[in-house]
Amino acid sequence: MAGRRVAEKAGKTRTRRSVPPKPAPRKSGARKFFVSVFATILAFSIAAALAVPAAASIHNATIASSTLAGQKLSVSEGVTGVTTTRDKFDIGHLYRDGGPAIGSLNGWAMPTTLKITSPWGPRPVVCTSGVGCDSGFHRGDDFAGACGTPFYAASGGTVSSITYDGLAGDEIVIDYGQDGISTAYSHMFDDGIFVQVGQKVLAGDNIGDMGSTGDSTGCHLYFEYRIDNVTVDPVPAMAEHGITLNQG
Repeated sequence: MAGRRVAEKAGKTRTRRSVPPKPAPRKSGARKFFVSVFATILAFSIAAALAVPAAASIHNATIASSTLAGQKLSVSEGVTGVTTTRDKFDIGHLYRDGGPAIGSLNGWAMPTTLKITSPWGPRPVVCTSGVGCDSGFHRGDDFAGACGTPFYAASGGTVSSITYDGLAGDEIVIDYGQDGISTAYSHMFDDGIFVQVGQKVLAGDNIGDMGSTGDSTGCHLYFEYRIDNVTVDPVPAMAEHGITLNQG
């Protein structure tokens, strides 16, 4: 009997359960750190996209624009023409070399960066042979420049008239459709007019080149600012739109 039990014991195989190894503890600290950093970067990127001025790269030049407080519109060297819209701000066709170097944040631009050579106000009576004499009160600003120098629309509007008379010579008038405001540009040659009556223009559009027609002794731009068809001093009027005309 004892031998039989020994034999039975010898024939039995004991099976052990395999216990799976315990998983190594997760290194969650590093993972959480990287997730936190990524989330922070993403949040800042979204905030920057909403707060930083829009930028447009045209001809290796950058324009930034925004209506947000404390931000400025800047134009780098080499700007030839661009239109960019962002945050309810639209400015079109910015130029340098005789054109506006900067536009304001409410859609106005400099008609020229050249210096005012004869300002608004009283001045000696100017008479031109075959034309006649002016009133002795200058109702706009003169900007002397070489014949063919481009000038630009002060803001977006509609060309309401293109006329010729003995004093102003060829004259373009742009109406802005609000507050009775219009601007006039005079003394171009016939081939220096680049717009037509009824045409829509944007701030900074090249609407003509300087000439010397009418009561003029040399090529220049005569620029008027009108309210309800009455001329006012262009310097403070344009300053209200954020534009500083060059007084030298």
